[in-house]
Amino acid sequence: MWLSILTAVVFGAFVIYMFPRAKMMIKNSPKGSSQEWRGFAIISIVVIIFVFMLIKLV
Repeated sequence: MWLSILTAVVFGAFVIYMFPRAKMMIKNSPKGSSQEWRGFAIISIVVIIFVFMLIKLV
């Protein structure tokens, strides 16, 4: 019981502490070009297909 409460308090403090910093990082981050996003999408799709194939082989 106490461990669950402590975990919830720590998680809440983490969210409160990180939210302003994450907001600032998103605001000040460089924007990706369409070519960079296309490369990201291709790599993500390949990884998803690879993981799916590994799951099917088991």
